[in-house]
Amino acid sequence: MIYTIIIYIICEIIAIGSMFIAKKNEQKSKKRMYIFLILSFLPFALLLIFRGIKVGQDYETYAQTYLSFLDNTLDARQEEWWSVGFKAICYLLSFVFGRNYYGVFAVINLATLFLLYKGIWDNSKNPALSLFILFCFCLPFQIFNQFRQMLAIALTFYAFKYIKKRQFWIYFIFVSMAGLIHTSAFIMLPLYFFVGKELNIKALGIYSGIALAVFLGFDWLKELISNTYYGRIYFGSSFDVTELSSIYNLVIRILMFGVSYYFYRKITKNNKENIYLYNLVFFCTLLQLLVVRSYILARLTTYLYIYYVLLIPPLLNEFLKKQKYKTLWITLFICGMLVYQGVYYQSSSGAVRAGYDIYTTFFQD
Repeated sequence: MIYTIIIYIICEIIAIGSMFIAKKNEQKSKKRMYIFLILSFLPFALLLIFRGIKVGQDYETYAQTYLSFLDNTLDARQEEWWSVGFKAICYLLSFVFGRNYYGVFAVINLATLFLLYKGIWDNSKNPALSLFILFCFCLPFQIFNQFRQMLAIALTFYAFKYIKKRQFWIYFIFVSMAGLIHTSAFIMLPLYFFVGKELNIKALGIYSGIALAVFLGFDWLKELISNTYYGRIYFGSSFDVTELSSIYNLVIRILMFGVSYYFYRKITKNNKENIYLYNLVFFCTLLQLLVVRSYILARLTTYLYIYYVLLIPPLLNEFLKKQKYKTLWITLFICGMLVYQGVYYQSSSGAVRAGYDIYTTFFQD
């Protein structure tokens, strides 16, 4: 396990450092910029390409279902969760890779990583810091396990720029593609119409009141969702529980939003587009309240939680403006984020549960 952690740390350092140099060369030399962007992308890309079937709890299930799909022998459960969009992707890739599922899922995972990188590069003023936060949230590691949902999350994250440009139909296309891959992505569609609203105290109160009402009437909502595939599979399963970690996460996310909102006026005054980010992370906080009632809804929060990757850099920049001991505060922030990553990695929903705590290659399969 220590061996695996060391590999991950080395890959993160190379990726973040290369991203930093790429940004520095954006105006000076496009050639150097692209070289270092590729160097930044490469470490985790190689991990995704060469990882063995034991890396990721769901990998074997995906591999078996892919082979059944090719043989036209999908059983009822496989047919139900092997979504239309994912079938289409696998069908097209099968012309290139045939029964070699390593190649098929390597391409899918690389596409996910690329979209996360592109979303950061297009939308962050400090891509290296955003990438560091992304790693500390352990989101790239989830690609090892949640193939479909991470691809869907990456698509909606990439499409954030169309929220900023107010280009609904292009945004609709990307979210629809994501929804065909994993239906949970459709949660991002109605949010397009709300994220541009001013997030004043009145709005916070109204949204919080609605969330509290849904929390109290969750059994009714649960019954409604139970009629969907997602509900049929997970409600009543081992995931349909109240976990202590969900309460901890709720507290952490309330604190994260509270600290962020302290700078709301300054951050949005300098850049009105940050209103979209504030709304998204606030809705994430409200959704986390429902996760306390059923842990399975935690997957939905990831679609929104990822936007802290873009919000934290301007927040940190604003905070540091009036600080005398900037180096100390930066060091504390970095250490705090590293502790966050370590805690998540070791948590019940982290590396062991997701199956990336021990890295092996397909040469060892």
